[in-house]
Amino acid sequence: MGDLERGRIEFFMKKTFELAKNMGTKTAPNPPVGAILVKENKVIGEGFHKGAGFPHAEVSAIESAVKKGFDTKGAEIFVSLQPCNFYGRTPPCTHIIQKYGIKRVFFSVYDPNIKGKYEIEGAEVIGGVLEDEGKRILLPFLTFLKERRPYVILKYAQSIDGKLADREGRSKYISSEKSLLITHKLRAKVNFILVGKKTVEVDNPHLDARRYKDRVILRVKKLIGGEFPAPVKIVLGIPSSFANLNILGGNNVVFIFNGSQKELRKISEFLSSGEVRNVSFLSLSRTSPHDILNFVYENGGLSLLVEGGPGTLWRFIKERAFDELWVFVAPKIFGGGKGFDFPDSFLFGQEVNLTLCELKRLGDDIFLRYSAREDKLIWDLW
Repeated sequence: MGDLERGRIEFFMKKTFELAKNMGTKTAPNPPVGAILVKENKVIGEGFHKGAGFPHAEVSAIESAVKKGFDTKGAEIFVSLQPCNFYGRTPPCTHIIQKYGIKRVFFSVYDPNIKGKYEIEGAEVIGGVLEDEGKRILLPFLTFLKERRPYVILKYAQSIDGKLADREGRSKYISSEKSLLITHKLRAKVNFILVGKKTVEVDNPHLDARRYKDRVILRVKKLIGGEFPAPVKIVLGIPSSFANLNILGGNNVVFIFNGSQKELRKISEFLSSGEVRNVSFLSLSRTSPHDILNFVYENGGLSLLVEGGPGTLWRFIKERAFDELWVFVAPKIFGGGKGFDFPDSFLFGQEVNLTLCELKRLGDDIFLRYSAREDKLIWDLW
């Protein structure tokens, strides 16, 4: 294969990556995938997977070309993930590719679910195109399959003197509007978001993606008829009061607790009020980070965002139960206040070591993105 042909193939493959990133992990438990159909070096169809039960990206790309009146015979298809050759909720994509006379199939990442001999009758199949780039888009899905857990991002904002909250424990809006927009954009891409009960009590957050108004997000939300941008909210513990909590509006909320008598009384009072729409309670004998990850995994979540407070974040850091750490540093000085001041700590040689993968200025804030993974990768989500 010459450089010109390789460049052409990579050019079209990169277009599938952009389509795949539209959905983040909202395709859970399925992978986010993009596809384009090309004939005579012109894109005649494109598509991306919108979630379980919806057509796969290859089918969407082919259908879009057919609706436009294009003849698909002899065309090429480019897909960010190896087209499936097995029956699930939908028929194998390899059958559709064969049916419409597509002559060449290019894909980036090999699907770990596909075993044994792989071929598509009447078509040339070439895999592994820009595979390293494709894997970064699929990092949550690959983590879900191989490690049987969601991909975990920890996120917090702090002042330049290391405070996550003021002396009264308030941490809401330490960072700037630009930083908040990035946070909401991230929320729109993940499946679950977790905070501790103290964060709910003190900051009364919404935990939604209302600031993110991307046209693709709004179009897909309308198509699937649901709260697309908002993740399922998890609260670790039972707050002192359920009155006027912002998290109770919109998408599903799950309160996870240890089952103490005090907590059970609060829940009983709340349930008796009748305001239980989209709210559920889960009692676990243990509520360690790994128990939380198992809950998210069993419910098909590819990704989990942990936003605080400091105690909840520390539990995940201490157990090394995360893939990325996002830090927003705001140009503010509190002097006193709340930071990571805990009695337990690491000694030299035991500390958690991270890899800085991204550094960006957001107005006067600084955004730092670290990988905690052995492979030092981060999820390519936009």
